[in-house]
Amino acid sequence: KINPRSSWTNEGPVIFGIHPMTPIYRITIHHTAMPDDDEADLGGSVKLRLQKILYLHKHHQNWADIGYHFIIDQNGNIWEGRSLKYQGAHAQGNNNLGNIGVALIGNFETHNAPEKQKKALINFVHYLKEKYNVSDNNIFPHEHFTGTKCPGKNMIPLVNQLRKGL
Repeated sequence: KINPRSSWTNEGPVIFGIHPMTPIYRITIHHTAMPDDDEADLGGSVKLRLQKILYLHKHHQNWADIGYHFIIDQNGNIWEGRSLKYQGAHAQGNNNLGNIGVALIGNFETHNAPEKQKKALINFVHYLKEKYNVSDNNIFPHEHFTGTKCPGKNMIPLVNQLRKGL
């Protein structure tokens, strides 16, 4: 089950600054790693956290919308971010073409993801792979495209397993 965007915001994208999604053939995994993600137990409102990410992406990064297509919270709930009708803003430039951005709430450079969150990621990536015919070798950690440590050293092993067909 994917919680629709309308369940956490009424704010839409800046239409003149957004590009249509090209045929989907890859998936990139991220962590949010925001300043308040440094606690092992984040608590608080997921909806408020999503609104904060949207605000930062639109008003500080000057992107047309939240960069990620989907966000998975620590309880394994999946939230719609940017509509799949539109190319994301999560993997830098042309690396966003045909690329679904999936972010996990948390900082996995400093903490491990909860089991519910990891299980949701595994199941969701399998769902996306099947639905969009994405091959295992087209599942990437964000760090593949940039100099960042995303999705963190504690998440890279799971992303590598997904690339091997876990």
